[in-house]
Amino acid sequence: MPSTTQTSTSAPQAKVAQAPALQTAARSPASTTKFDLKWSPVAGEVAPIIEVCPLQYGKTWAYSVEIDDGPASTLSVVAPLLEGFSFSDAPPGMSGGKAHPFVGGAAIYLARFDSGNPTLLSRKDTALLRARGWGMLNHSYWHSGNHWDKTQANTPEQFRRELFWSQCLWPDVVGGGRAATHFVYPNGDPGYGKYLSEFGLASASRVGGASPHRADGSAVWGDLDRNYLDEGVWSQSNNALAGLSESPKAGDFTIDFTHGIEAPGSINYKRWQTRLEHIAGKWGAKGEDSLWCAPTDAVVDYARAAAVARVSAKVGGVHVELPPDVPGSALTLHLRGLDKRAHLVAPVGGALFRQGDQAWITTPVLGQVGVKPPAKLKCVWRGPVGDVTLDALHKIAGVRVLQQGDAGTQWKMSIQVGSEGGPLTEIVAPDKAVLGQGWGTWQLFPIVPDRQAITAQSIHATPNKVFAQMEVWVLDE
Repeated sequence: MPSTTQTSTSAPQAKVAQAPALQTAARSPASTTKFDLKWSPVAGEVAPIIEVCPLQYGKTWAYSVEIDDGPASTLSVVAPLLEGFSFSDAPPGMSGGKAHPFVGGAAIYLARFDSGNPTLLSRKDTALLRARGWGMLNHSYWHSGNHWDKTQANTPEQFRRELFWSQCLWPDVVGGGRAATHFVYPNGDPGYGKYLSEFGLASASRVGGASPHRADGSAVWGDLDRNYLDEGVWSQSNNALAGLSESPKAGDFTIDFTHGIEAPGSINYKRWQTRLEHIAGKWGAKGEDSLWCAPTDAVVDYARAAAVARVSAKVGGVHVELPPDVPGSALTLHLRGLDKRAHLVAPVGGALFRQGDQAWITTPVLGQVGVKPPAKLKCVWRGPVGDVTLDALHKIAGVRVLQQGDAGTQWKMSIQVGSEGGPLTEIVAPDKAVLGQGWGTWQLFPIVPDRQAITAQSIHATPNKVFAQMEVWVLDE
């Protein structure tokens, strides 16, 4: 698909129509996969040429920041830092765009998420990040697997278990009602790659990924590369611009990654400031304005939607339609040969820019953001650890226990499930019974997908003073 962006750094006068409902905030789920924009035809008008821009807002290249493992500083330090820099929603070279702050993606693994540990993100935190335009990236459940240490290597069953539970719990535990579309490899382990599509994950990233730094058909979505900017590594080069192209090409996609940005005033924070000031000053709103800064999942979802969208234009209107199984995204349409007399109005939740016989129309989100989870689970019990009788028989999928302390090296966990008066089945594997330390850890004792769910009404779990809560998850059929 040819680029439809303008590369001139001058700012010609443009007619701008901005919908008041347009926000930088998160991509909210939509109820339709179709979009129509109509206007009153004028005498002698002919249908314009229409195509989908390769990147949102007609931008030239994309930039993402990934913060791994869900540190609380993602909200308190990183988000405010990024928000000090901006791009606009106008096509490059055009004035009058609305400023959008830089945002990133929080890579979360669920065993440590919303666990009461103040150094880690909570569900309240991620809701605030989402409202500020951040993406939530699946970083597995247990963060297991290590491709350079055979003693820590995952089996196929372990890879599937990680992906199944992280995707199934994602809609409720992280929120949003849908599972994630992007995966961040734990420990950079590409062994997960062959199983991603089975669980609805369309893309993944790691340091050393094989994909070229592109957001088009040449990208290897399941192995995106990213710049390693943890302070211990980054400080060795002391190059604030490490891994950045001096002249990004149309369609380029750069991902920066770190486990956290240190406190304001630190050397690490200042190095990030220098890097972001360079990016924003050269390609952001104060420069060429050719950059789209968005979470990794939003960039990939856009590119995939743009590749399959069906678009058409006629005298007096345009039509866009996404296949229903494609993760939702806004799309930016580029019209050429548009009659200058035609009066177009910006769509609600979108934007419209015009210059001569051209127009750039950004739609609201089409389709539903995210994907359906591999199985629909629901929590039917949340309360103290101990003996529980459920309201009815349920197909038990697994049990989670929130540990906030040291359970010791001798004490063993036991969870038995069954029906009243019937036999009980132990679901804690022998090699998982000794919990040891867990300062804010959601211990998960799964039944599925390794075996069939157990139909039961009674749960008998051994309590411990370090347990704060228990959840019983069942198949919601």
